[in-house]
Amino acid sequence: MTLTQGRSTTSHSISWTIYELLRHPDYLKALVAELDDRAAIPTGQLIRDLPMLSNIVSESLRLNPSVPFEVVQSHAPGPVGLPDGTVILPGEVIYWCIWAINRSTRTFGPDAEQFKPERWELMDKKPTAYEYATFYSGPRACPGQQMARLTIAFVLAELFKRYELIPAWDSPRRLDEGIGGEMRGGLPVKIKRRVAGVAAGTDSVG
Repeated sequence: MTLTQGRSTTSHSISWTIYELLRHPDYLKALVAELDDRAAIPTGQLIRDLPMLSNIVSESLRLNPSVPFEVVQSHAPGPVGLPDGTVILPGEVIYWCIWAINRSTRTFGPDAEQFKPERWELMDKKPTAYEYATFYSGPRACPGQQMARLTIAFVLAELFKRYELIPAWDSPRRLDEGIGGEMRGGLPVKIKRRVAGVAAGTDSVG
């Protein structure tokens, strides 16, 4: 079990997804239109019923994994060989970067650095859990990944159906130091309540 599982990871992911949407207003506009087409927000099947929302969540988790890199130690009784020929000896500590794996051009194409939610519908073949490593894979895969995705989707749907968010930061957001996915300095925004498609009342939050 990794030490970083469950450590505010979902809230970090929500912040980064909002940041991506505010930086890419065309996708935010498409998401709001999808939400406005529904009289009520569905619950248990939220991801399946709202494809734009689903793609946005997948793409944000790809570019902004809540645990950008991980540290593990081999407790195998003998040497372990990796597919590329690397040999891991007992007791050795391994650092691996989920952030870099999720940006592989071999898996996600030459535009892997770009926020492009539609890629999840254009792919000929969906990436494996080893290629899209946000939730890890195999016996150490995150047991709460479906709950995390649903939580992120539900919060985004509730938020953008009710409010308009306006960027209020003065510099690009960066990862904070450490192995978690915290956003340094938070995400300053201004909020307007949506009333029948009209924004009313503005507050600033960080």
